[in-house]
Amino acid sequence: YNGKKVGNVLRINVKNELPYVFRILLDEYSGTWCVNCPPVMLRVDEMLEKYPDLLVPVSVHVNQSGSSTDPFATSMGELIAQKLGVTGTPSVFLNRNVDWDASAETPLLTMREEGEAEVNTGIGIDSRLEGNELVVTAYIRTQNARNMGCYVILTEDGLEEPQAGMDGIYTHNNVARAFAPEPTATGLWNGVFGIDEFYEAGLNIKEFRIPWKEEYKQENCHVVVG
Repeated sequence: YNGKKVGNVLRINVKNELPYVFRILLDEYSGTWCVNCPPVMLRVDEMLEKYPDLLVPVSVHVNQSGSSTDPFATSMGELIAQKLGVTGTPSVFLNRNVDWDASAETPLLTMREEGEAEVNTGIGIDSRLEGNELVVTAYIRTQNARNMGCYVILTEDGLEEPQAGMDGIYTHNNVARAFAPEPTATGLWNGVFGIDEFYEAGLNIKEFRIPWKEEYKQENCHVVVG
């Protein structure tokens, strides 16, 4: 996870030996139209403040059924929500396989304890702007040769928009703006997430490119690789 400006280069040296740093991907599915979302959104914010070195947040906005009411919804986000079986908002998933109600800390602590005991893959990131593209280089080191998927999500903080269920303008953070590679309707990146490819034991290097839009504010953007 690269929390620096996307115009800067952040290199993490992923070593051969353990320990790697265990992180939990937190996917929050919500919408600016969703009147029931604010309590969960605020609770997620509390957890992010309490566990900043554990949680990697991605807020996926989806449209209300049959409408296009959310300015931050993307076709890729809608597809991911559909494939994951997200039937309503708000919904929160941990590592894309644990449905979390955002009220209990026990699942986070349990996942951290179990994950730290068995994690065997680390990811380092370089991100830079080249013209109209964001170029992300992922340095993936795994202890054992394996098939797995890898993907990139560009998120942005500081997006101001009215939120149903709250007064005034709300600042939306960690909003998923773009994905690479883009998922497909038939395969969702051909694997579960990410193109399912073979990775050698040791260091593997992959490059991803995301079209850069003028509306993105560079200082508010982050890169998530998983």
